[in-house]
Amino acid sequence: MNLRLNKKMKIIIGVVLSITAIIMIACAVNNDNPKSQSQKMVTKWNYNYPQLVKMAGSAPINKKPAQNISVESEDVLLGKITNEFGIRDDVLTKILKTIPADNESATIHAIRMEQYDQKVFTATNTKDAVNYAEKMGASMECLMKSFGMLNTHHLIMSISDMQQDTPARFEQKQYVQQKLLGWQVIHDINGDCNAGNY
Repeated sequence: MNLRLNKKMKIIIGVVLSITAIIMIACAVNNDNPKSQSQKMVTKWNYNYPQLVKMAGSAPINKKPAQNISVESEDVLLGKITNEFGIRDDVLTKILKTIPADNESATIHAIRMEQYDQKVFTATNTKDAVNYAEKMGASMECLMKSFGMLNTHHLIMSISDMQQDTPARFEQKQYVQQKLLGWQVIHDINGDCNAGNY
């Protein structure tokens, strides 16, 4: 009787251990899934800054803009990016802490401006740098209309300082301004700020 009981107990324990192992493996796989990690990061940003939840879908913000520079260089120049908009985390934090949470329009234009600014910053040729600089200028105009000229100026200067806070970033900024944008004509783009067409 005891022998049979011991065998049953061993079988039950074996089954329980097997199920536990399967669950642990499944959790590990799920945690390693880039999509799962990405979703966690988005949730974290939305939790810390509820205005991002309200913003989602309200305007066509270009998410995760493609960069024009090698991955290694991009990592050095841009640093940590865990948000869904593809801009530096510290810059997005600066935008969200500077612009009041209820000023949705200004937040949208500031994020879009920084997306184009980041593309200018990582451009590798004059044509792309000028194209993105013009679009950045249009989004800046829209930001000034919804956030005020002085406030926009202070925000832009802060972000500009952040773009030069390491030797590599300073060097890249100088390269873009002097080699790619120097002596270039940057045209004004009359965009529709409400629709975000610029």
